[in-house]
Amino acid sequence: TALFFSLRIFFISADLVLAKTGVATISRETIKNKIFFTSLVIIHQIMIIKTRHGEIATPVFMPVGTNATVKSLSPEDLKQIGAQIILANNYHLFLRPGSENDAKMGGIHQFMNWNRPILTDSGGFQVQSLNCKISEDGVEFTSPLDGGGKHFFTPESAMKSQIQIGADIIMAFDDSTGSKEAMDRTHRWLKRCIKAFNTPTPVSPYVGGDERGGRM
Repeated sequence: TALFFSLRIFFISADLVLAKTGVATISRETIKNKIFFTSLVIIHQIMIIKTRHGEIATPVFMPVGTNATVKSLSPEDLKQIGAQIILANNYHLFLRPGSENDAKMGGIHQFMNWNRPILTDSGGFQVQSLNCKISEDGVEFTSPLDGGGKHFFTPESAMKSQIQIGADIIMAFDDSTGSKEAMDRTHRWLKRCIKAFNTPTPVSPYVGGDERGGRM
């Protein structure tokens, strides 16, 4: 009897481009190509991202903890399933408990009781899905939590609040409304995000950009 084994080859590469910072850098020591052999399956080109709170091997499954918690799961549950990183949302944390309050409580890791890496979304998509006004300066939006309080996000303030709470990877503030004008504005806002990001801070995370529907 002949036994035939099929060998499937997967070429997987990371799709997150991260900027160099003062503390955490991506270098030849940071990015390593590794080959894993498991049941005749080859996974090639795994990128290792080193952060202040540990390493992340990509591609990675990232549980979403929008309001600083992954619903129905404890930090211990997440570690048992092998979660390397959690995603939280700057918009929700900005409104409650507030970036300054979060920082006073020891930052997002202490607040979540999570000692592994955390990525925060800028909150751009969330604020632009509300009743908002978009201008070149930023986005004015109404909070759904306090009956109509007005808030204003700019590329600079979105970066500041993410850095303030101590996220390991932060996302640039973008215009996600889907037009050519929005794409061009996103490019201009990205330059402002990078300028704000390069301002010296006690915490130096990575910064990434969103890619929505193939347009950036």
